[in-house]
Amino acid sequence: MPIKYIYNLTLEKQVVWYILAQLKSNGPIYKSVIVRRFGQGHLNRLPELMRDYLAWGVLKETGDKIEITAEYHYVLEWMLLELIASIK
Repeated sequence: MPIKYIYNLTLEKQVVWYILAQLKSNGPIYKSVIVRRFGQGHLNRLPELMRDYLAWGVLKETGDKIEITAEYHYVLEWMLLELIASIK
């Protein structure tokens, strides 16, 4: 059975899981994908989730994408745990 039939994720949780999957696979987070799949409102919430990481230089934002910087891959697991904890 597809997972959506076992457990329904809210859109907020789906956004966080998208972010987690992209970061874990060393892929960028595309803002256009968030708008297309989850709506503009969820893109507006993105800075709240990532504000500190952007300020610290762990993540960098260039155009349509946000990605982890090479020198901070060692904190990836810690960052993912904090993102998971943000799901309510």
